[in-house]
Amino acid sequence: MRLNRFFTERKNIAVGSSVKLQDEDTEHIRKVLRLQAEDKIILFNGEKEYAATLKLVTKEFVTAEVTEILRSVDSADTMSLILFQGLLKGGMFDLIVEKAVEIGITQIIPVECEYSQMKGDVADKKVDRWNKIARSAAKQSERMDLPEVTSSIKLKELNSELLEGLEEIFLFTLNKDGLETLKLPDSIKSKKIAFIIGPEGGFSPSEHDYLTNTLKLKPYTLGSTVLRAETASILAGGILKFLASRD
Repeated sequence: MRLNRFFTERKNIAVGSSVKLQDEDTEHIRKVLRLQAEDKIILFNGEKEYAATLKLVTKEFVTAEVTEILRSVDSADTMSLILFQGLLKGGMFDLIVEKAVEIGITQIIPVECEYSQMKGDVADKKVDRWNKIARSAAKQSERMDLPEVTSSIKLKELNSELLEGLEEIFLFTLNKDGLETLKLPDSIKSKKIAFIIGPEGGFSPSEHDYLTNTLKLKPYTLGSTVLRAETASILAGGILKFLASRD
């Protein structure tokens, strides 16, 4: 039987440790899942995954005892895939966070662009919500690591210092107005990768100039059709993960 998984912020957990589950999971455990004391669950904290047994299930809190360390994140073998995502309106950014985590993206950095219909100060009020969505998606997709959604930046803050240490950076843009774009490689061997997707309407001409001429980023295309921003992000992330997994 597939066991329910729950995230805990607690670190340095050992076999025999008693762990209090997060308050946001308490009601779900009791009323939806109807779990009881002695039921088996899985805990993860972004570093390791643990087998555990519920010990107390009350209205106020739920505790579990760790019985076994199941697996650990191998940082040496883990690919870092960062998404710089132009801010979008409505619930589209929620969708991107959820699907990006399921795909395997490790960090999402919201970027305020000229054409963004959500501004950075509004986005920063949603960061906690986006990280909750990321935790839920990580739990559902059985990831051990915990992806992060950061505070927003303005596009011109996307500079060489912020990009330092990245082995490859893919700027995805519309193939129009005579812009010369590159095709993606057949495989990717790098372990530290980032990709950049614009908002609705893409990047402005001045932003294109900044990205391609000032930062010297090479533009790539996802094909001849015009994709919605959220579709482009999910498709690009999936393609990059696939190319990185090829021998």
